[in-house]
Amino acid sequence: MTHKTTNQPLATYFDKLKDRLHIDEAGQVDQGVASHYDSLLASFYQKSSNELQSISEFIEKTMLSLGITFNTYSGDQEIERILPMDMVPRVIPNDEWKTVEAGLVQRMAALNAFLSDVYSDQHIIKDGIIPREDIESRKGFHKVCMGFRPKNDIWCHIGGIDLIRDEHGKYVVLEDNLRCPSGVSYVLENREISKRLFSQVMSQHSIAPVSQYSTVLRDVMEFVSPGSQKVS
Repeated sequence: MTHKTTNQPLATYFDKLKDRLHIDEAGQVDQGVASHYDSLLASFYQKSSNELQSISEFIEKTMLSLGITFNTYSGDQEIERILPMDMVPRVIPNDEWKTVEAGLVQRMAALNAFLSDVYSDQHIIKDGIIPREDIESRKGFHKVCMGFRPKNDIWCHIGGIDLIRDEHGKYVVLEDNLRCPSGVSYVLENREISKRLFSQVMSQHSIAPVSQYSTVLRDVMEFVSPGSQKVS
């Protein structure tokens, strides 16, 4: 079951946030450049306008040649577009990422517990936390799953948690996607392109890897497979 923001006050808040909020990841005018962006921006300052244009064109051509696109629809017309990739990578300091990572792990555990409860004892409904109608009226709710217990009690095999920053620059969750977060493939390809463009800068820092994603996903699918003998 996929959850999206349907609470009207919250939806209005995010709409206003989108219209007026522009967080500068690299620092504020009155505070200077954030220290974790120093080496990256220094490499950009050394490049000419033509070189920056070449980088932008390289990214666009690479994304197109790799087929990293998405479809949009206008009436009956389907339009294929290149997934935008900013030439300036977003840099997240390790201490900040550790907080985000811990929160995401906790959130996935909570979402898994929510689905487990919804399809079994439904304490969240009986305790009056969420009205029954709010759950059972959703297209993502499958009554046939009532009483079903997946192997190792894992309902959430994979999750795509959309993050934005609020007006204070803090990360907040926009929505949770628990079906098929295709954005993971974009992350993998974006990292490979960044490594080609900024190999010298990236070699100077200890950057959290993403290449192990496919292996981790395979391990998860084996862990929840009915025929697997793996146990936690």
